[in-house]
Amino acid sequence: FWKFYAETESIDTVSEDLRLLKKQQDILKSVIVLIYVDNCCQVRAKLLLIFPGALVKCDTFHWCERWDEIMYDKNSKKTIVFCTLLRQAMYITEHAEITRAKDLLISQGKNPTSKAIFKEAKSTIPPPDILETRIMAVLHTLMDKDNEVDRARTTCNGSKKKESRFFKRGEETLNTIVNQMEHVKRGCLSDPDDQVVKIHRYNKRTKKTYTARSTGSNEVDNRYILASMQTPTISITKADIKFHNYYEGSNNRK
Repeated sequence: FWKFYAETESIDTVSEDLRLLKKQQDILKSVIVLIYVDNCCQVRAKLLLIFPGALVKCDTFHWCERWDEIMYDKNSKKTIVFCTLLRQAMYITEHAEITRAKDLLISQGKNPTSKAIFKEAKSTIPPPDILETRIMAVLHTLMDKDNEVDRARTTCNGSKKKESRFFKRGEETLNTIVNQMEHVKRGCLSDPDDQVVKIHRYNKRTKKTYTARSTGSNEVDNRYILASMQTPTISITKADIKFHNYYEGSNNRK
């Protein structure tokens, strides 16, 4: 559901509605076992008071977005390279998933090429120890590249175009890396065991597999609903109708 609040966004503001949600789940004999939120470590304790035993994970979209502030040039090719390497480090495709995708393609009469298999297969975010090693390998490699750029600048001819760095220099970059890696070490990003929650959901009707991870669908909803407003200013009544109609259609599709 969506709702207007009189205060800024916080767990305290929405706590009453979350308790009502918990009450509804109890009536339905359903249990909330996994919650994705962008500030997991700040709100985990408060959420667990309402949903005891639930896992509180960090939304991967926001975690990745927080690297932007330390990039030397957000619009450079090096930022694109960093984002690509970061995603490759975060996600792995397990052998069981590769086998599932291959068998599905064969059953549909399609050629199970490597490209087709990895397009169909869904990735998993590995446990904290593996994830930390993979991400730190990317950071160390790119920091070495930045050191090479710095050394080259000391000997570079003034007329020659100077190469840019991946990361900004300074304390902010180091603090951001430490804070980001704390989430990794605590397991905030890693997928839960499939005995707890099945992250990959198979739709028997469409024969497609979807990933039930993070707040991605919310981000898509926000982007489309804001685009549908057409103007920066809109009346409450019109906004109410547009929000209601959009989310009704979205929920029906889901």
